[in-house]
Amino acid sequence: MNVFVGTTANNTHLHQVGQALDEAGVLSAFMVPFAGLPSLNLPALASRRPAGIQPSKVGDCPSWEIFRLAASKMRMPSPWIDLIWERQEHAFARKCARLVARDRPDAFIGVEHGALEALSASRKLGVAAGLIFTSLHHRFQERWLQPELARFPGLQGADARRIGLRDGRRDARRDAELRTADFLHANSELTARSLVEAGFAADRIITVPLGAPPAVPEADLPREAPARPVVLFVGNVAVHKGAHNLIEAWKSLGNKRGGRLDLYGRWALPQSFRPAVDGDIVERGRVPPAAVRAAMREASVLVLPSICDGFGMVVNEAMAQGLPVICSSNAGASQLVVEGVNGFVVPPADPGSLAERLAWCLDHPAELRSMGVRAAESARNWTWGAFRARFAADFLAMMERLGRPIPQASSTPAAQ
Repeated sequence: MNVFVGTTANNTHLHQVGQALDEAGVLSAFMVPFAGLPSLNLPALASRRPAGIQPSKVGDCPSWEIFRLAASKMRMPSPWIDLIWERQEHAFARKCARLVARDRPDAFIGVEHGALEALSASRKLGVAAGLIFTSLHHRFQERWLQPELARFPGLQGADARRIGLRDGRRDARRDAELRTADFLHANSELTARSLVEAGFAADRIITVPLGAPPAVPEADLPREAPARPVVLFVGNVAVHKGAHNLIEAWKSLGNKRGGRLDLYGRWALPQSFRPAVDGDIVERGRVPPAAVRAAMREASVLVLPSICDGFGMVVNEAMAQGLPVICSSNAGASQLVVEGVNGFVVPPADPGSLAERLAWCLDHPAELRSMGVRAAESARNWTWGAFRARFAADFLAMMERLGRPIPQASSTPAAQ
C-alpha cells in the first residue's frame, strides 16, 4: 500500500504520523509547505525537516510559506498574515489534489482546513481519504468560548475580531472535509467526542493521544521541592488556554503562601490582565524550548486551564521533566492525567475550583514532588514510539475495515 500524507501543520505530531507509516512500510510521500533548507544549519529551520522519515519521501511547495514567514518577519498586521495563511492552505490542498491524480496512491491523509480539494480528488479516484483533526469541533468551541467572551467583552482585540469574522467559512470548509473523508484521526478522546457529538461516525475515527518526549531519568529528578513554590503556565497567554481564569484564580489566593506564577508564551490577552512589575505574577514571554524545559525542572506544578484545547502537548512535555500538572477537562491531554497520582483535572472556566487546587499544591510541596516522580513515569509509559506503534496498528485495522488490501512495503518516490 502507498500512503501519501499532505500536511500544512508542520509539527512533531504530524512528523510522528509520517514516521509511523514509514516504519510500517506504507508511506510513499510526505508533503509539507516548507521542509527547510538542509544546506543551512539553522535551529529555526531544523524543526521543519521531518525526523525519522526517509528524506527521499519528503517534498514541499514552499512559495506561500516563505511569503507568510516574510510577512511575519516584517510585522505585517495579523489579519493580513492570517489571509496569507488561508491562501496557503487552499493552494497546498490543490497541489496535493494534483499529486493524488498523478500518482494514484492507495490512501491520502491530509490535515483539517488544508485538505478539502485533495480529499475530494481522492474520493473521485477511489483513493482512501483520511483527515487528521487536531482541534475540537467548532460547535464544541463555540459552546465554551462564547460565555467567556460574554463575561469579558474585552478579551478579544480588534484584530482578533476581524479574524473571527472569517471563522464561518473556515468552519464550513472543515465540515466539508469531515464529510468527504473516509476516516479520521483524532489526537485525543476529547477531540473524538466533539466530532461524534457533531454527527460524525465513531467507527471511522482513529483516536491516539499524543506521545511524550524522552523523560528525565529518575535519578536526575529533584528530590526536594523548590524553596519558593513556582506555578508554571506555558503556551499562548490566551482565552482558549484559560489564561485569564488562571490569573483570576491566582489573584484570589492573595499570595499568602509566597508562591510565584510564571507565564511563558505570547501574550494574547487585553492589557488590563497584564501583571504588575515586581509582583508575584511574572510574564516571561516567548523563550527557546530549552529554557522552558529548564523552567519545568525548577517549578512546582504546571497549569493548563484550557477552555477548549484539542490536546495540549505542554502536559506531556511537563510530565517528561518530572513536573505534575493541573489541566482542565477541556484539554485533550487530560486523558493522560491520573487524579492525585501525576496531576489533577479541574472543571473548565471555573476560577474558583482552580484556586482551590492551586492552594492545595502550594500547601503540599512534598506530596507534589512525589507526584512529579510519577509524572515522569507516566511519560516513560506513553512515548512517541508508543504513539507510532498504536497509530500504525489502528491505521492498518481501519484500512481492513474499509475493504483495502493488506498493505505491502512501498517504494514510490516522494512527491515533488
